[in-house]
Amino acid sequence: MKNKIIATILIICIVCTLSAMAFIHYIGIKYDREEISIEENTDVSGDTDVVESDLPIVDSESETIIESGTYGENITWTLNNSGVLTFSGTGRMTDCAPDRESQISRPGYKYRNSIRSVVIEAGVTSIGDDAFQGCDLLTDVTIPDSVISIGRSAFQSCDSLTSVIIPDSVTTIGAYAFAYNPGLKSIIIPDSVTSMGIEVFYRCTGLTNVTLSNSITSIEYNTFAYCTSLTDMIIPDSVTVIGVSAFEDCTGLTSITIPGSVTQIASLAFQNCTKLTGITVDKSNKTFSNDESGVLFNKDKTELIVYPIGNTNTSYTIPDSVNSIKHYAFSNSSVLESITIPDSVTFIENGAFAGCTGLTSITIPDGISSVEDYTFFKCTGLTSITIPDSITAIGSNAFFDCNALTDVYYAGNEDARNKIVIKADNDPLLNAKIHFNS
Repeated sequence: MKNKIIATILIICIVCTLSAMAFIHYIGIKYDREEISIEENTDVSGDTDVVESDLPIVDSESETIIESGTYGENITWTLNNSGVLTFSGTGRMTDCAPDRESQISRPGYKYRNSIRSVVIEAGVTSIGDDAFQGCDLLTDVTIPDSVISIGRSAFQSCDSLTSVIIPDSVTTIGAYAFAYNPGLKSIIIPDSVTSMGIEVFYRCTGLTNVTLSNSITSIEYNTFAYCTSLTDMIIPDSVTVIGVSAFEDCTGLTSITIPGSVTQIASLAFQNCTKLTGITVDKSNKTFSNDESGVLFNKDKTELIVYPIGNTNTSYTIPDSVNSIKHYAFSNSSVLESITIPDSVTFIENGAFAGCTGLTSITIPDGISSVEDYTFFKCTGLTSITIPDSITAIGSNAFFDCNALTDVYYAGNEDARNKIVIKADNDPLLNAKIHFNS
């Protein structure tokens, strides 16, 4: 009898469990269908409770307002079923902060991947920060003459945008305003624009033609970095500063002219411009100059600043006037097999020859006291080097990945060599055969 009771209880438990599982499964399916039927379009930023959606399908002959709202003290907006987002009113748009709550309050955020056209009517004076960021299908933008500023990341990551006409009322363009737009082909920055933020055209890989304002004074950090289709650039006479990495990895850039107005060129400004065959400096420039090979120097040629790595020469002799080689000056010059450094050089900055994979041997002149960090980093073809007895320190990664290095010719004796401070990640140097001065 006891066994029958136990068996009955077990059967009841199993039935209840199966019923509960079936109910949960039904509720889950119902929830999936009714609440997250467009789960595949969930916002990639991770906001699973904010879902992207296609615009509702309605009669194609009629224009139907899908959403509307306000975006500024006196600005209203509407989004219709054709994907046209329209702003009207007066004054400034709201600037969207990067936090999640602000982003989801942007006009048309839910339908941002269906927005095809933006119309900003006269009276609006600014385009807000992040206003249209990530509108992948946006192809057409109308900006009126009343707009005086374009905000940070305003058109960032609008993949289908090929061109924008900026009116001559605009005076400022914020950081990242057009960054990550691979479809953008050409743009004219009118002379009314006096300032542009950092990375304005960063990774606009399809950009081929740019006309810069004659009123800007600086080309900021990463402004055109990774604009791989850009082949030439006219820098206006108003520019005094070319910022860090301003044209880095512009691998299609073949030539550039530095106007007389430029007084500062920051590090890595032309880093890894693999087709750049020469840099020309206007003769009126009082700060910089170039030689017949298109190498960039300071005015009196005491500092070698940039060697254009698109130059096809296999050897280069540094002029006797040079006393310092600036950091990353020759970096990634894969064609160069031989570089002659004169005794006039007393300082070689970090990374000067990094990535010179074609370089096979080099002699460091007397008077140099240290080999700085990353100086010969990844010089994978380097087989021999001559080091003077004036060297007291070798920086970290100075010979990292120089695995072909077999012979080191040291001008001093073994005792002097043992006193050299050699920092981390220089195994190829330590493993090479050392030839001491006899």
